[in-house]
Amino acid sequence: MIKETAKKLLPCLNDPKHLEALSQYVKDRIDSQTKNLYREVDHCKIHMLQGSIQELQRFLTIREEAIQSAKEK
Repeated sequence: MIKETAKKLLPCLNDPKHLEALSQYVKDRIDSQTKNLYREVDHCKIHMLQGSIQELQRFLTIREEAIQSAKEK
């Protein structure tokens, strides 16, 4: 993550209410994408859904990533 972006995100990510809302949204989207993945038969779309789920999972650790990036020189 770019240091400047991380610094801009930190105020929102340090607020427990905002972080919990973001986490719940991400979990809901992961559940939705997982259900779509179970139903999909097209291999290209399966790979797209897997990538989507992987990126959504990264949002669950966005606070830690932002803190680390903001500290880097």
